[in-house]
Amino acid sequence: MEPAQVEMMFYPPENLQRKTIPLPDFQTYYDRIHAKGSKVNVAFCWLEYKEDNPCLKPLPGGNFMVCDYKTVTRIPDNYHIEYDNHYYSVVYTHCGKSAIVKATVSEIRICDQYNRLICKHKRSYKDFPKYITEDSHMRPKHLYYKEVNEKDGAYYRRWASSARKHTRKGLL
Repeated sequence: MEPAQVEMMFYPPENLQRKTIPLPDFQTYYDRIHAKGSKVNVAFCWLEYKEDNPCLKPLPGGNFMVCDYKTVTRIPDNYHIEYDNHYYSVVYTHCGKSAIVKATVSEIRICDQYNRLICKHKRSYKDFPKYITEDSHMRPKHLYYKEVNEKDGAYYRRWASSARKHTRKGLL
């Protein structure tokens, strides 16, 4: 794309601020970036432009949260989205749809394709468990299966020990 086209894209004629903020010389920056052996990049040019033009507004005060974004084109049938070798659950009704994962140091937020929040999880850095699942995200059949399988032999032996003597013999 030629510098003149870039200028028209970022500074259209109807832009009212065009007169108050001086335009950068796109041709000069273009030539500097694309010169043979040049190590100048766009970020360096932008910093230089900001130094030369202090009339640009500063960033608003306050803290900013660093956030990593990841797009998921299709939520799998197991309704878990992978991020950083962990799998975070999503409400099962969103299977097959696209999603956006927003990861901060302490939290994973999963949004739908329109950037509406679907769910939040505390970010996990542990090696185990890899699957972070909320029961409210599960299909009813899967939730039933999970509850049945949580009760191992020790659970049933404890339950039988509380029964009467003859019942206990039949159960054990």
